[in-house]
Amino acid sequence: MSVQKISLIDLMEQIHNGRRPDDFFREDTDWAMVEYLDMISLYTPDDRLIFAARSHDRYKRLEADIDEPAIDPAGIIVFYYILTYDDFYCERLPHTDALYDRLYRAIRDPAVGDFMVFENGSKKHYRVKDAYGVILHSDEEDRRKLQALLIDWD
Repeated sequence: MSVQKISLIDLMEQIHNGRRPDDFFREDTDWAMVEYLDMISLYTPDDRLIFAARSHDRYKRLEADIDEPAIDPAGIIVFYYILTYDDFYCERLPHTDALYDRLYRAIRDPAVGDFMVFENGSKKHYRVKDAYGVILHSDEEDRRKLQALLIDWD
């Protein structure tokens, strides 16, 4: 399956749009897309870390054509936001085991404010449920004490 490259703007639009009421992560992190773009301090579309906004290098000038289709969306890509520092990262993962490891750690980490998954260029929606099938939300749980979890993918 061949997937065409996309631009940073296209990927950011997918990240910014499409919230659902049953999403696990419901922290108040939904800035305007322009704000996300202004915060990006690293953009390496061919590397494992596609882009990042890190507080320790936030004020570097981003020298990139953000409209150019440069990102290969094939495989698994994750976007996650760290509440503590207003940092965010978008990176490629090598396989589904790495995805589940990162997702389960993010769900239990109160510093993580968002975690999105993309597979072959499409956003993958998921719900987090407890062992009884009850849908959980990050703003309603003590995330460090969550026990057995089920990930329900659309």
